[in-house]
Amino acid sequence: MSEALPANVTAFRRAVFAGFVAAGAFTVLLGPILPVLTARWSLNGSQAGLFFAAQFTGALLGVGAFSLLPRRYSYRFPLAIGYALMGTGMILLRSPELRMAQLGIFAAGFANGLVTPASNLAIAMESPVERAGRLNLLNFTWGFGAVGCPFLVAFAERLHNLNLFFLLFGATLVFLAVLFVSLRRPSVPLGDTPSTKMERPRASRSLVLVLGCFGALFFLEVGAESSFGGWAASFASEIAKAPATTVALMPSFFWGTMFIGRASATALLRRVSEKRVIFSCMSLVLCSSLILLVARQTAILALAIAIAGFGCSAIFPTLLAWVSHSVDESSAGLRALPFAAAYCGGAILPWLVGAASVRLGSLRAGFLFVVAAAAIMLLLSALLHRAIPQAAAVA
Repeated sequence: MSEALPANVTAFRRAVFAGFVAAGAFTVLLGPILPVLTARWSLNGSQAGLFFAAQFTGALLGVGAFSLLPRRYSYRFPLAIGYALMGTGMILLRSPELRMAQLGIFAAGFANGLVTPASNLAIAMESPVERAGRLNLLNFTWGFGAVGCPFLVAFAERLHNLNLFFLLFGATLVFLAVLFVSLRRPSVPLGDTPSTKMERPRASRSLVLVLGCFGALFFLEVGAESSFGGWAASFASEIAKAPATTVALMPSFFWGTMFIGRASATALLRRVSEKRVIFSCMSLVLCSSLILLVARQTAILALAIAIAGFGCSAIFPTLLAWVSHSVDESSAGLRALPFAAAYCGGAILPWLVGAASVRLGSLRAGFLFVVAAAAIMLLLSALLHRAIPQAAAVA
C-alpha cells in the first residue's frame, strides 16, 4: 500500500513527473530536427554528427556535475538549474549561427545530465515503499515525451515554423524551472533519505564491487536498448528485404512494447519480486537477440524486436531502485555514476554493432555484441543479487 505523503512532497512528485515528459522529448529531439539543421547550414555527415557529440558530451559532464553537488542541496536545486539551462539551450537553436546552435545542444545535454539522475533519484529516495514501481512509472512518463516529440516536430515543420517550436518548448522548460524554484522545500538533501534507518545490505562494505556491477549493468542495458531500437530498421531491410514502409515501422515495435511494459511494470511489481522481474526481463532480451540471429522473415523479426522491447522495459528503472537502496548516504553522490555508464553504453555498443557488421559483412555478426551483453547482464545481476541480497526484496 502506498504511504500518505505531505502536500508539498506530492506537489514536488507531480512536478518531477511533468518535467520528465519534457526531458523525454528533449532526449530524442535531435533525431527528427537534424535534417532541418543539416539543411540550414549545408552540413555534411561528419559536421552534423557534431550535434550528437555535443549532446552526449554535455550529458556526461552534467552527470559528473550532479555527482559533485554538496549533500546539503535538495533535489529541487539540480532540477531547477537543469530545466532552466535546457530551456535556454532550446531557445539557442533558433540562432542563425551554427556555433550558437551547437552550444545550445551542448547546454541542453548538460542539463539533461542533471535532470535525469535528479528526477530518478528524487522519486527513489522518497521512501522504500514501491520504489521500483514508481521508477517504472516515472520512466513510462518519459516515454510520452519521447514518443510524442517527433509528431510535434513534424507538425511544426508542416507549418514551416520550427523556430516557434524551439521557442515554445524552451519557454515550457523555463516554466518548469520556475515551478521547482517556487515549490516549498519538498525533498530531503541529496545525502539523506527516509530509508536511512533501514538495515543496509552488506553492499556498503564492498562499494567498489557493487558500483562496478551496477555500472556494467547500466552500460550493457542501455547499450542493448539503443542497439535494438537503432538497428531494428536495418535488420528488416538487410535480413528480411522488407519494403520501405515496413522498414520504417520496425523500430516502433520495440519502443511501443517498451512503452507498454513500463506502463504495466508498476502493477506487476506489486505481485512479483524485483529479482524475478529483473531476471525475466533479461532472459527476454537474451532470447530476442538470439532469435534475431536466425530469423529471416519480417514477422519473426518484428516479434523478436517486440519481445526485446518488453524485456528492456523494466530493467533500467528497477536497477535504479537497487542502486538507491544499496549505496548508503555517505556515498550518495556515487549514485549518479551508473547514469554516466548508461550514456556511454548508449553511445558505444550500437557503434560496435555497426563497426563489426561493416568489418564482417553482416549485421547478424555485429549483433553478437548484443547477445554477449544480454548474457553478461544475467551473470552480473546474479552476482549483484548475491552481494546485496536484501536489495531485491524491497518493494
